[in-house]
Amino acid sequence: MSKMKMTRRSTGAAGRRDAIVSTLTLDRAKAFLSLCGYSDRLLRASFPFGGDRIVPLAAFAHEPMDARSACIAVIDAAVVEGDMRSEVAAYRQLGAPIVVAMRRESLEIWKQREDDAERVKEVSADQAEAYFRSHASELGPDVVFRAKTWGRFDDQFQLEFVDAGLMPIVEKATGEKLTRLIERVVHQLRRSLYPNLSAVSGADGHWLLKSVFWLLAAKILRDKEVPGFKRLDLLSVEDVFAKVARHYNSRNTDAAGIDVRTRKQRAALESAAESIASFSHLGHVTTESLAYVYESALITKDTRALLGTHSTPQYLVDYVVWKLAPWIKDIGTDKRDVFEPACGHAAFLVAAMRLLKEMLPSERQADRKGYLRAHLHGVEIDSFAIEIAQLSLTLADIPNSNGWDLAYGNMFSDGLLARKTGQATILLGNPPFEDFSKTDRAEIQRKRGQEVQINKAAEVLAQTLPALPVGGMFGFVIPQGVLFWRSTETLRRMLCEEFELKEICLLPDKVFSLSDADSAVIIGRKVKSSEQSHAVSCRRVRKADMEAFRLDYIVSSQRDITQQSLCRSTEARFIWPDLPDVWQCLEHMLRLKDIADIGEGLSYRSNLPQDVRRSSDRPFPGAVRGFTKLGRELQTHNHPPEVWMNLSADVLGPTRMGADMVPQVLLNHARASRGPWRIKAFIDRDGHAFTNNYNAVRPKDDTSLEFLWALLNSPLANAYAFDHARGRHNLPGVLGQMPVPPWTRAEHESITQLVSEYHRLAETGDLRQASSSLRRAALQIDALVLRMYDLPPRLEREVLDLFAGQSRVGVPFQQDRYFPAGFGPWVHLHEYLSDEFENSRASALLQSHRTFDVPEISEALRRATEDFEE
Repeated sequence: MSKMKMTRRSTGAAGRRDAIVSTLTLDRAKAFLSLCGYSDRLLRASFPFGGDRIVPLAAFAHEPMDARSACIAVIDAAVVEGDMRSEVAAYRQLGAPIVVAMRRESLEIWKQREDDAERVKEVSADQAEAYFRSHASELGPDVVFRAKTWGRFDDQFQLEFVDAGLMPIVEKATGEKLTRLIERVVHQLRRSLYPNLSAVSGADGHWLLKSVFWLLAAKILRDKEVPGFKRLDLLSVEDVFAKVARHYNSRNTDAAGIDVRTRKQRAALESAAESIASFSHLGHVTTESLAYVYESALITKDTRALLGTHSTPQYLVDYVVWKLAPWIKDIGTDKRDVFEPACGHAAFLVAAMRLLKEMLPSERQADRKGYLRAHLHGVEIDSFAIEIAQLSLTLADIPNSNGWDLAYGNMFSDGLLARKTGQATILLGNPPFEDFSKTDRAEIQRKRGQEVQINKAAEVLAQTLPALPVGGMFGFVIPQGVLFWRSTETLRRMLCEEFELKEICLLPDKVFSLSDADSAVIIGRKVKSSEQSHAVSCRRVRKADMEAFRLDYIVSSQRDITQQSLCRSTEARFIWPDLPDVWQCLEHMLRLKDIADIGEGLSYRSNLPQDVRRSSDRPFPGAVRGFTKLGRELQTHNHPPEVWMNLSADVLGPTRMGADMVPQVLLNHARASRGPWRIKAFIDRDGHAFTNNYNAVRPKDDTSLEFLWALLNSPLANAYAFDHARGRHNLPGVLGQMPVPPWTRAEHESITQLVSEYHRLAETGDLRQASSSLRRAALQIDALVLRMYDLPPRLEREVLDLFAGQSRVGVPFQQDRYFPAGFGPWVHLHEYLSDEFENSRASALLQSHRTFDVPEISEALRRATEDFEE
């Protein structure tokens, strides 16, 4: 048998950077892998990856041979010194989900996990061949590849051997290492050429970034043995730049590289090239890892602000493309034309490329290069982003060269979006989230001769969707506001009338690493006529569940709603509550606007002279007492810092309810937290002026401020705002629709008295000592408010369970749930807090074997039993 000779560079467990290197019998391992479908062209011996490690034998699903296509790593267990689990885990960055550790007398099958390794099976040497034969269908290249890439989306692709959450971890880790390299080398180059940071112009900064990125690109292409780069000397920087330029501009053989004008520049670039050349082998790097580099190191703050650039997380790209995969499969091979507007680093094009390659019939694989370049199209206004996109696509289609159809230009003018979309059947993207400036919007409207959307993402949809051919499909990541803004109603009406919507998935803020915008995924296809009777998958991911979605696409809630129901709502707003049964049960009740006036505070004019005071901590002529800023420390038993406000007509904009100075309850206009506790309402008995950082609620009759305070701070009010308010604000129009229960005079007096006692205790006592009493009082108030709503126990529990694990805001005590974790019975909160329930322990029930004598508890348990039976 042939053997691979390797020198042992270090010893010890896998915490070190060096690979385990030994003499390994390759023919035996290759024979086992061939039984599973791995031909010689899919195997690589002595494959380098991450750091200085080398895997003795790696098996891949296809080219390019990188972390995405890596399936099985083979190592020699006989030379491992130390813990085998740690040694196997050290190969994680290769991306292979399965590791075969071979010994002379046996072999072990290991499964790579996100942060550990798990031994799945040990097989004796005489049973090894039979084992691989019997498991060939589970270990084959296509099967393992689909399990590691599609297993998170579809259970049918999952395998016992494969952790579907491995790839995001691997690609992120590699991307972070590349980002640190880029940042270090850019800093080194900048210090050498521009010791004075203030002397670096915008053009200089672009030259620095581009130079370093081209050096990195050359390093990656060389390590991947791309033709023309195999023997490239990275220190010959001018030759490097010329080769990269020709690679990026394969249709233009005269393309110029980066200018190196002085000896000082050449010397600095050679030093930078040396740093990059000495970095670990990058043959295993995937296109997806470049997304982290693009987002973290290669986009300047100015570019991000100007263009609204935000890199799409790979898990979200994969989610959109996979959701469209069944529809794409139904399209003829030659009609699968993909267009990504504002393509950035081409995340969606790369994902679509992988899918198109997988769907391409075997008899057409020989023409794969021409096919892919004819069916993938993008447009981008950032020239540097196009370079990254070209490299991304090339890395995903090694060994083929460049030649991708990526147009440079302003996609909003000259009908570019419509022309490109008209030639496509698959429309994918994550367009800019920002609004147009007034100047840019006016200019585009002048050129187009028609109305332009305020928001850039909305305008992308407005220009592309009408041009999409019938049968064409789309998958977009968009600002959540597009689903409900008044300005986008026409766009939604078009979606209702001309498209079949497949899915809308609401996502929380902070999905993008450097953007905090609320976002959504919307997926659909154009039809001749929309019957609207089909179900739309309406999904929502809350902030607390984002990690579960990122890893396994588990959502917080999911409902199937007919398209007709979505479209017949007010302004065709694509929104839905998480607690529909609760709100339906309360739909007969009065609304908050029926018993109180609700509105925002005042605004000041913009561009006032510098010597004009809007407010001050000290009195000044004509000023009145008021509230301007909310502050995170505000608690509901007190009020924010008092200031002096200028109410002169010369400085005021719209006053709304902010200048009336009457007794009222004030609450925060911006949400108090990202969770369900959105409202912090406090009593303003003296009647202050206030800005639009607040909303006012004023009773229309003799309802007490204390009673309104209890309603607004209740779990039901917070649940309503959480379920209905969109974005970051508690809008008066939304709050006004909150259901309000009927109440008796006794209930009104009881709640008013309890709230007064709560305030007295909070304002006069030691908050630390009184926290337990305050918490008990707050729970009693919440229980009485909920009792007035008279929800069935199951529905009241749905409301209260929304707050499980969520810290209550605006209170001087800790509260993160209403019932203990694991508490089963469905009983009302007021019943649970009662002395009778406290005295009725489960142990007492088991001992006595008798029914409760207390009618209230007996009735509660009877209803709970009925709910369980339902």
